[in-house]
This record gives sequence, structure tokens and C-alpha cells, in this order.
Amino acid sequence: MIARQLVAAMRRAAWQMKGRLFAAGLIMGTALAMFVGVYSAIDSLFDSRAGWYKEFNVAKLELRVVPEDNINIPRLEGIDGVQAVERRLMLPGNIDTKAGAKLYAVMIATEKSPIVNRLRIDEGQDLDPSQPTAVVIERSMAQHHDYKVGDKFRLNIGKDHYDLTVRGIAMSPEFLIDSANPNFFLPSKGSLGAVFVPYSLVQPRLGYQLVNSLLVDIKDGADHRAVEKAALKALSKKVTVEESLPLERQFGHLYLELDLGAFEIFVPAIVLIFVLTALVITVFLLYQWINEKKAEIGVMMSIGYRTRDIMLSFAMPAALIGMIAIISGTLLSFVLLYGFGTDYAKALGLPEPNLTLRALPLVQGYLGLLAILIVATAIPLRSILRMTPREAVRGNTQDSGTVAGKVSAGLGRLSQSVAWRYAVRNLQRGKGLALMSVVAVALSLGASLSYFVSLTSFEQSIVKRFSTDDWDVAVDFLAPVWTDELADIKKTAGVTRTDAYLRGTIKVQKGDKVEPSFLLGIDPASGARQLRMIAGRKVQAGERDAIVLERKTADTLGVGVGDEVSIDVRDKAWKTKVVGIFSGVLPGESYASLADAQAWFDMDDQVTGMFLKTGAGFGQLDELYKLDRVGRVTSKANLVHEFVVHLKEIAGIVYLAFIFSLLVAVLFLFSTTAYGVLRRLAEYSTLRTIGFADRTVLKMILFEVATIGAVGTVVAVAAGIAISTGLNGVLSNAWFQVDTTITLQDMLVVLLPALIFLPLTAIPPFKTIVRAGMVPTLRRRAFG
Repeated sequence: MIARQLVAAMRRAAWQMKGRLFAAGLIMGTALAMFVGVYSAIDSLFDSRAGWYKEFNVAKLELRVVPEDNINIPRLEGIDGVQAVERRLMLPGNIDTKAGAKLYAVMIATEKSPIVNRLRIDEGQDLDPSQPTAVVIERSMAQHHDYKVGDKFRLNIGKDHYDLTVRGIAMSPEFLIDSANPNFFLPSKGSLGAVFVPYSLVQPRLGYQLVNSLLVDIKDGADHRAVEKAALKALSKKVTVEESLPLERQFGHLYLELDLGAFEIFVPAIVLIFVLTALVITVFLLYQWINEKKAEIGVMMSIGYRTRDIMLSFAMPAALIGMIAIISGTLLSFVLLYGFGTDYAKALGLPEPNLTLRALPLVQGYLGLLAILIVATAIPLRSILRMTPREAVRGNTQDSGTVAGKVSAGLGRLSQSVAWRYAVRNLQRGKGLALMSVVAVALSLGASLSYFVSLTSFEQSIVKRFSTDDWDVAVDFLAPVWTDELADIKKTAGVTRTDAYLRGTIKVQKGDKVEPSFLLGIDPASGARQLRMIAGRKVQAGERDAIVLERKTADTLGVGVGDEVSIDVRDKAWKTKVVGIFSGVLPGESYASLADAQAWFDMDDQVTGMFLKTGAGFGQLDELYKLDRVGRVTSKANLVHEFVVHLKEIAGIVYLAFIFSLLVAVLFLFSTTAYGVLRRLAEYSTLRTIGFADRTVLKMILFEVATIGAVGTVVAVAAGIAISTGLNGVLSNAWFQVDTTITLQDMLVVLLPALIFLPLTAIPPFKTIVRAGMVPTLRRRAFG
């Protein structure tokens, strides 16, 4: 058992270095908080979504068919694995908002309150078929366009319109995330108005109950792919299925998966930087203590204390660091949990999530903390095992080295200032300590810089892709339009060029592997869409039976350039050749010639939309809604603007991570500076005694700290770019190709605060010198 006197002595000694212990514990706690807080937030967001899905009985499959009378659509309830089926009519339109602008809208008509994709009425009342013009709107429309229960608005569907009253405001699992146009796979809060109406509103005008969407609830444990296949087979006997959308392929679900997945890629790198810094500072701190106490260790050995007991007593700082880390890390975990989770939910327009710390990351974090402490303690304590009483009592030797001496002399000649020359001399004498401080500052700030560079790279990779696309407005029609009916759009004032396209869902098959894909058929000679090719080439003008696949689709199917695949559309198959593979933001995209797409969908001379290039004289976007058959109008400029705004909202998470990283750098530099000053306390006290002013002594410390900070920030730039490039490479493999973009603004955001705060770490050690007075000088003989 360790002697009580030994424990008491070590406890008193540990109290003398409490500032450095707290700094080390806080750094380790920051690493713990980053891991536990962010992963708990991500898990909470996914679990909140799962909870909403369960509460609202979300559809596992949506089948969109060519509009048909309800009585002609086969029943799917008897298929093995099908729990329930909700039949409804979905029609695109637009709303004349209070602000006088057009809001893209979708009207959803149901016979009664839906049992699949249920609504939660947050305000007002549910639908009542006896009041057909009293409707329920989705919460996003109410929040972003200031609609309340009792408000009136006009819903335009083609040439028809409905004057409606808000009866209720609801949350729907189908519209957790808004998108101005899911075809471009970018979120845009408030860009969609979902209006739920009873069939009694539309049926009198139609004469029968029209259906074009079936929501399928699949039983737990059932094979989703088998259910989908059986449902498609049953429907194909009487109706034409336009699109089959499993839950995993729907915009809101898929975007959240990929976007949060991107954060999961970044978190390990951030945590690793903090862990390395925490490991280094703990090792460094224990080495400091052992070096400071070598004489005491020698005395302990000489009077008979066992080496094992001495080692265990010197492990006390590690235990204190662990306690500080656990307490601070757990508390800071809540800051990151709510900071990340709340900011992310607001940025995407999600409902308020249920945020809780999760047991698994918490246990993993505590175990990781224990492992770091064991390693960090074992490394320096080994030096006690190799120490003899005589070696211990002799104490330390100063650093030396001809190369370092020459560098020191060269730096010293840069200025005749005594403070500068003394600071350079101190850096040379403690070059190992200075180098470690530079590395710690560089890693912490480099990690921060990498967050901003990666966020900018993500933003600019998407912005640049849209910038290279030669179109300004995309117009989607309510239904396929014959090409000879496009004259009105082509003649619109300010429209300089039009490129017709046909969109639709296909299935790409290779052997026994099948993948759904969103096909865009467009004239290959058009410059409207520019693809980021990573293999092969684009479809050439006049080329037929050729397709370009998105990278993940090609990887899943195991196909490459030159391979033949089967394109399945509406129970028909065509053989075609893969001529290129590209990296796209929308997973599962594919491109072919307009002629091929029309043939595959059996829609000769028909298109589903047009890209418009506009110039001088082009009016308001809303004017396009007045044209016949126009269902949705998407502005490229607005799309990009909304995406940039979205990323700026998410940037709050990055700023939070930056604050933590800056805190780590400041704490580390404070710890090393405090050690360096305390080691030379006698020298500083003597300098004050022989007439050096306090401000000169402060300048010495400031120059030393500023030099370390300046070199660290320079190295941080290279480290940040390297880390960001690596993270972008991982993200490129997981989603789409992200090119590293470096801006001066990102550098200044990180480096300027660092250059301001890092020198402040010189103040606490200077105060220690002032408080010490003459006592340290009278007790010690070392100087120089």
C-alpha cells in the first residue's frame, strides 16, 4: 500500500500545478465532448426521424401511376407483406401567397384522414368532407409564409383554381424537408406548399375519383423488394406505373442520410486531432512533473520508498486529469448535442428533434478516455523505472545542439531588442518544448481551418456545377406535352434558347442486379447540363442506345464504360451501352439522348419539361405559370441562393467546432508557457532584481508565445489544407466529387482570432513571476 505521507506529498505537489492539470483535463474533455456530443446528436436526429415515421405510419413504398379511376386500380391489400394501402390524388400547382409571389404547391386529395403517412394536427382541425374548401396545410407553408388557421388563399391547378380556407396546420412525415425541385436534390425551406384536401373538393369537377398515387405500408419483417415486385406486377395488368419510390429513395429520407453521413465522415478526423493533442499534453505534463521532482524522487528512493509506490503516486495527476475530463467532457457534450442537433434541424427546417446523450458513444468515449490516460501515463512513468537515486538527485540538463544554436543566433540578430533576443534564446534552450507547442497549435488550428475549407469546398463544388450548366430557368409541365405545343414558351419575351427534356424513373439491370435510376433525356448537343465525368464520355450528338450512369449506380451494378446494360421501363426492356460514368449530387441519376428516352417511355414527340436560357427583356418567373400546362418553375439562381443560405445556417455547427479547437490551442500553449516560465522563474526574478522593467519581462514572454503562435498558424494552413483534402476525398467516395477550394476568408476566420488570443496565454505566467518576487531567486542557483 502506498504510504500516506507519499500520497499527501504528491497531492500537495499536484495542487501547485492545478492550472496545467485543468488545461490538460479540459483538452481531453473537449475531445470526449466532440465525440459523444456530435455522435449523440446524429443518432438523435436519425432516431427522431424513425420516431416520426412510426408515429405517422410512414409509407415504405409509393407507387405513382398514370391517373386512373379508383375502381379500375387493382387492390394491393391481399399481397403478402402489405399492411395497408392509401389511395390519393396528387396534383402540382401554385399558390398566390400573401407576399404576392407564386409558391410551388402540391394538392393531395384523400377520401378521409389518411392512415398511411398520417397527419398530426398541430393547430386547428382535421379535414371534414362536408367542408370541401376547408383544408389542412403542411407546417412549412404556415411557418415560412405566415399562414394561420382561418386564413384564405387561392390554389391554382393548371387553368383551374380553388379558393380555400386553412382549417388546420399539420405535420407530415412526407415533407420533413422541403425542396424547390427534388430533381436537383437541394433543400430549400419554405419552397413547397403541401395542401391536403378532401376528395369532395375535386371529385365534382372530375366526375369520378381519380387516383395517381398509392402509399403502401409494409409489414415488419416483410421483404420490401418482394412486396414492390408483387405490387408492380398486380398494377401493370390494368394501369401504367410511372414511378416506384421506396422510402429509401425519397428526397427527404435520402438527403438526410447523405448529409448526416457527411458529418459522420468529418467527426472522426476532428476527434482524432483532439485525442492526439490530449495525449501529447498529458504525456508532456507528466514528464514536466517528473523532471521538476527528480530530486525528490531521488530522496524517496534513498530513504527506502519502493519504485512501484513512487510510480503510483506520480500517476495522481493522470487521475485528476481524468476526473476533470469526465466532468467537463460530459457537460460540454450537452453543449455540442444541442448546438449541433438544434442548428442542423433549423437549417433543414426539420421539426424539433428529441436530443439525448446516447449510452453507446458515452461508454465508448469513457473507455477511450481511460485508454488515452493509461497510455499517456505509462510512457513518462517508465522513466522512473530506469532512474537511479544518484541520477534523480543530479536533476536535468539543458537542451543543446549546434543547429538549434545557429538558428537561435540568426533569429536573435533580427532585432537588437533584449526582450526579443532573450525570447529567441529561451526557444532555443527549450526547442523540444517549442516544437511540441507549434505542432499542437498547428493541429488544433489546422483542424479548424479544415472544417471551413471543406464546407466551402462542398458549397463551391455544387455552385460551380450549376454555374457550368447553361440554363437559367427549368419548367416542368403538369403532364407530358407534345413538342409542337411548346411555341408559347419559346416565344416568351427574353427567352433566348430552349432545351426540351424528358424525365422519368427507369431500372438499370446487369445480370441479377437491378438499380432504380432517375433518367434525364436531353439533346446531347445541348449545353444545358454539364456532367462531371470520371470515366468515359458524354452521349454524343446523334448517338443512340447509349447511357451515362452516376458513379454509385455503376459501382452497385459492377459495370464500367463499354458494358451493356438493360433499361427496364414499364415492363419493357432495351439493351444499351454505358458510354460514361459521372459524379452527381443526386444519387442514381442517368443521362441519355432525348430520342432514346422518348422511345423507352413510349412517348414519341413528347417532353416533360424545358430548360430556358434567358436574357434582356425576360420578366418575372411567375409569368411562366400563366402559360398552359406549366406545373413548376425553378430558377437556377434562386436554387443556388437557397442552398448557400442553407449552408450558412449549418456553418454555426462549424463555428462551434472552431471555438473548441481554438480553446484546445490556447490551453495547450498556456500549459507549455506556464511550464517554461516556472522552469526559469529564478531567471525572470533575477532580471527584475537587476533592473529590468516588468513590461520588458512581459515582452520576453509575449515574444516567445507570439513566435510559437505565428509559426503554428503558418503550419496550420498547410495542415488544414491537407486535412481538408483528405476529408473531401472521403466525402467524394461517399457522395459526389468535392474539389478542395481555399479562400482567404476561411483562413482569416481561423487565423485572426488565433493570433489575437494565443498571445494572451503569456499573461497568467507573467502574473506568477510578479507574485513570486525575490523568493525563487534566493532559493535557486541556476541561471543561464
